Amino acid sequence: MKMPTIGADIEFVLSKDNNFLPVYNSGVRLSNEVGDDGSLMEIRPKYGNSPFDFMVKLGNTMRRAIKRFKSSGIEMHAGNYKFGCAIGGHIHIGNLPTEYVSVDSKRKILLTALNDLVGRPLRLASDLTLLRKRLTNSGYGRMYACNIQNSNRIEYRTPPSWPVNPIMSAAVIFTAYNTVLFVLENDRSPSKQELLDYWKTSHKRIGEIFMRAPKKLLKEASIDDVDVYSGWRSVI
Repeated sequence: MKMPTIGADIEFVLSKDNNFLPVYNSGVRLSNEVGDDGSLMEIRPKYGNSPFDFMVKLGNTMRRAIKRFKSSGIEMHAGNYKFGCAIGGHIHIGNLPTEYVSVDSKRKILLTALNDLVGRPLRLASDLTLLRKRLTNSGYGRMYACNIQNSNRIEYRTPPSWPVNPIMSAAVIFTAYNTVLFVLENDRSPSKQELLDYWKTSHKRIGEIFMRAPKKLLKEASIDDVDVYSGWRSVI
């Protein structure tokens, strides 16, 4: 079995002096890695061949983004919904067997597992009012939301913007990757306990907290409440 790759494109709302700031009016130099999606800022770290590899790339991209915007007095906001904008943290899974992309029944197995073990914990970590606004005002964030990018890669579009700190980021990435591995090896969705028993990385404890009580990773706050700059202070 080919090992899957993992990546993400993650949106942030920008503000200055507590007012919404379209990224194209920020005056900050943009690139492919720290760029734009309409009026929102979007980061696009390079794909990783493992969750460890991707976490390094994500951390490097977050450092670049934070340094550019913070030095200009601009705030970055993650979560579900801010200043009337829905925010997403889409996860890309590549190197998949073709049938898990092109065959509806197979793709549904994979998406069901990601819903249960990534999408729903992120909803539990959300401010419910802002989650509802994201769903009702934009239609984004629905379960099973997915784009087929090519014959062996999908974009899982259910999650909100989740990189509020390195711990939550690792929880999401390692849980998503291990979920995909379990499905590819067993052709079914695992229970939480099965996934924990299967876990093959040192981040098992983070994954357990994420799947069962995700707000504990945020000191009982929601991902909509966490200040991104404070969350990443330890690695910037």
